[in-house]
This record gives sequence, C-alpha cells and structure tokens, in this order.
Amino acid sequence: MTMPATLVVREAHSSDMNALERLWSAWYCREALNRVAAGSLIYLVAELDGRVVGQLCIDTAALPEAGYVYAVSVDHNLRSQGIGTRMLREAEVRILERGFATVALKVEHTNDRARTLYERLGYQLAGDGFDEWDQRTPEGEIVRHVRVATHLMRRSLAPA
Repeated sequence: MTMPATLVVREAHSSDMNALERLWSAWYCREALNRVAAGSLIYLVAELDGRVVGQLCIDTAALPEAGYVYAVSVDHNLRSQGIGTRMLREAEVRILERGFATVALKVEHTNDRARTLYERLGYQLAGDGFDEWDQRTPEGEIVRHVRVATHLMRRSLAPA
C-alpha cells in the first residue's frame, strides 16, 4: 500500500464545503464547521492533487479521557491507498497536542474493512456502543438517527 506523494492532510475550511458534501451531508458538514469555530471539534480533510478526497472529525469534548474520532470517510474510488491511515495518524498527533493519551472511535459491526484497518493501526475493541446524530432532510426537517450495531475501539497514544 503506497501513499500518493501529493497527499496533504489539513484542517477543513468553509471553502471546502462543495467537496465535503460529496463525502457527507451538507447540513452535517456545516454543523461540523460551526463546531470547529466554537473550538470543540477538529475537522481534517485529505487533499490529493488539490482535490478533497477524505475527511475525519475529532471531538475534543465528547469524552473526558480521549479524543473521539468519527466521520472517517475516503472517496470510494481511492480506498486502500493509505489515505485513511494518513488521516488517522494525523488525528492522533492532533489528539496528543490537545493533551489526550487515548483515541476512541466506533465502527459498525458490519464494516469489516474499517475494523481491519483500525486493528492494523493498533486499535483494540473496548465494548459495544451506539451512535446517534441529527440530520436535516431536503425539506428542512431534522431527523434523529440511532445506530446500535457498533464496536467501541480505543488506542493508547502513550509510549510503550
């Protein structure tokens, strides 16, 4: 697995909105950028040859003992090329900089590909959990989603 030499992982900006909407819902992208402005979220993007091809969010307020990674997404046509790995490693650096020694994330029970990646990077199962989030419909209504089938995974960032 070789990583493209032109891959850059950086913080997201409002000018990335059109590109981010291909990876996630427009409403959620706007909400994430608002949380960045409020200081409780780090929103990273992976850019390949000037094009946004991946995203990852780090919630620094969700858990008192860990940086919580979510919304990891890579353009479907570019998966298995090291982009997700590079984003996660950059997230770990940002989490350490914020004073956390642990990273936590959730992965769906059915997402074997992502779970394999996380395990390869040193994440370990820490229990089962659920996710819940709001999403705005095209009509403007906010709908609450709950996903029960997730594994909680953690990785210590402390030196061995």
